[in-house]
Amino acid sequence: MNAIDKSVMQLESGHTFGRSNNLVGIAKLAATAPAIRLGQSRDLCVVMLTAGMMHNAGPYRLHVELAKSLAQSDVSSFRFDLSGIGESLAVGSSVDSTTRAVDETKQAIDFLHEKFGFNHFVVFGLCSGADDALNVALADARVRGIVMLDGCGYRTPHYHFHRLVSRHLPFLLRRDKVVRKARSVLGLHDHSAPPASLAPGLDIREFPDRETAEKQLQTLVDRGTSLLSIYTGGVHQYYNHTDQFKRMFPNLNDRGRITVRYRRQWDHVLYLAEDRIALIDEVTDWVAKLGSDNF
Repeated sequence: MNAIDKSVMQLESGHTFGRSNNLVGIAKLAATAPAIRLGQSRDLCVVMLTAGMMHNAGPYRLHVELAKSLAQSDVSSFRFDLSGIGESLAVGSSVDSTTRAVDETKQAIDFLHEKFGFNHFVVFGLCSGADDALNVALADARVRGIVMLDGCGYRTPHYHFHRLVSRHLPFLLRRDKVVRKARSVLGLHDHSAPPASLAPGLDIREFPDRETAEKQLQTLVDRGTSLLSIYTGGVHQYYNHTDQFKRMFPNLNDRGRITVRYRRQWDHVLYLAEDRIALIDEVTDWVAKLGSDNF
């Protein structure tokens, strides 16, 4: 293990924070982070949000490995559990989950500012965490960048064309599949076939309507916020080709601040190690460049 790795490991620490001191997070500081208050270090911290009921380590320790990669590129990070998830205690509240996520993430940002002196932040989120990242950025101008993995998406005419070409035409060319579908429609079930899994649905996430989402993105861009949006093959039910983002938001003037990637071979939670490594490298490079150009 080299000297950089050792210094990075020594600068990881657990914290409780928040108005009720019920939230738990782990800070992974870059080796130069103690010089932030002196203006001698990069003033940027990546805040990683949990997806659904997932612990702050992320799927297959994605957040842990991303934090290591960021620290080795001189970028600090903080991963934490929303209340009632992982190690963060639930505190009674009548607000909806979206409002709660935004409020608790702002509490995390306040803590990082008061504790370490950070003034600028990037928020990273997968799935519902991506939705929360967008909402946090809209609510807090200290967020200067967001990374959305499988964020909101909307079907377009080109989406349906790509779905026809990639899914339905191959199906029609397979006689066995056509016969099986016909038997199913006619009620002639093949009991020798293995039981089907649950039919894929549209998830329980609620996206804003397309026009609202476009206005939200434009607001962030006009404010100077940068965005890295990555879609995987795991959300083929609403996103399925490289140019779909532009077709979803045709009136959006991104001012060169939005980067979109489509990784069809990746699944939604990045089950394969090589996919997680590729994502980590891509996010680390994007965040490091954002920091070098702006902070």
